[in-house]
Amino acid sequence: MNRYFVIPLLFILPHVSRSQEAGNGRFHSPRLSVLKNELEHGNRSALERFWTEAKGNAPLVEKFPNDEGLLLVTFLLRAGSEISSVLLQGGPPTPPQKWLTRLADTDLWFRTDPIPQDARFTYGYEVRTNQNTPLEVDAVADALNKRSFDGRSFVELPAAPPQLWIERLPGVPEGKVTLSKSKASALVLIGTSEFIRQQVIHPKANPATSSSFSTGRRTMNLCHSPLFWII
Repeated sequence: MNRYFVIPLLFILPHVSRSQEAGNGRFHSPRLSVLKNELEHGNRSALERFWTEAKGNAPLVEKFPNDEGLLLVTFLLRAGSEISSVLLQGGPPTPPQKWLTRLADTDLWFRTDPIPQDARFTYGYEVRTNQNTPLEVDAVADALNKRSFDGRSFVELPAAPPQLWIERLPGVPEGKVTLSKSKASALVLIGTSEFIRQQVIHPKANPATSSSFSTGRRTMNLCHSPLFWII
């Protein structure tokens, strides 16, 4: 006799009102809905006005009705008909492949996602053209976002917890970064006799409390002081 087992599966998803979902499962940005309506009524200048608003202010962040814990975040890319597809890299931990959609026959590509209002993340775009593009494309930063981190665009939503350890403290002198080459016999065993030393010199530091760590050919020496500082 064959036996069958029923295994319950639990999926934890953001609470979303059905009225907020598009027919294809995507979410509606109120601002883009207004733009789409203007374009359908022949107001082509509305698109250029939208791009002026978006410059330096991307992605677009809007309130999510009926859920104070989420915000609607719309990722934007300006590109024409020569682009065949745009893939969002990074961003919210939603579906593994997050494609942007082109708005009608415009140069506007977009994707709207509900994201917790305390999120902080980086992202980029994989842009493919109609030419023979390799399967793997390097992600590029968002040209409309003026904030970046480590080569990627950076987003910090309004309720993101503060990162006090990266803020400059008033009244604390700045450190000075110096680079120098040093010979280290201990590194001969791995095929090199020189490495780069990056040293942070702080006016109130005690040299006796210095420490260092190495990553390959790079060694960083940090001079500690009673107060925290950034460089």
